[in-house]
Amino acid sequence: MKKGIKTILAILVVITTLSFAFQKEDDRIYYDKNRPLVWEDFKGKPDFGVGDAALTFTRMKNNFSWSNDSATINLQSYFDKTKSWVKKDKKTDYLLKHEQGHFDISQIYFCKLVKEIQETKFYAKTFGDEVNKMIAANSNELNKEQALYDKESNHSIIEPKQKEWNDKIARELKEFEPYQSTKIVVKLW
Repeated sequence: MKKGIKTILAILVVITTLSFAFQKEDDRIYYDKNRPLVWEDFKGKPDFGVGDAALTFTRMKNNFSWSNDSATINLQSYFDKTKSWVKKDKKTDYLLKHEQGHFDISQIYFCKLVKEIQETKFYAKTFGDEVNKMIAANSNELNKEQALYDKESNHSIIEPKQKEWNDKIARELKEFEPYQSTKIVVKLW
């Protein structure tokens, strides 16, 4: 049973990675703390069937390779311009700050993954499965955090909660700043 779950996780990670591999690079904005999002970055078609004013679509690009005694993992957090959208009449600086929060949360979870990888002792025999499990678990936790962000702030409508989240995001970005490396080399045992 465990082997079946591992296989399914590995397949899901590969499918997700491949589905984004064919996307044009200029449709992506890789996370850079000095380059905040602007409304012009939101090029996707708005979904008028939902009440949301905007949608920020982020992902993590990853690939890894290994030999007998070491492995290299490449990770990058990015914003997808073509899948992110805003309703024209809803563009405000306040809402843009909320949407930036989604991108920042993605970066925080990217850094958490880098930290976890750097602190893990990997074995050559199980390296691929271990990294795939870490990526899948991190993605699940990120999705929960994004949902909680929107739920607690009611998509930024509850201003005191939005302020709490803004403060939390700023603290965590600072806390995890040492883990922004996009290339990680680890020893395999």
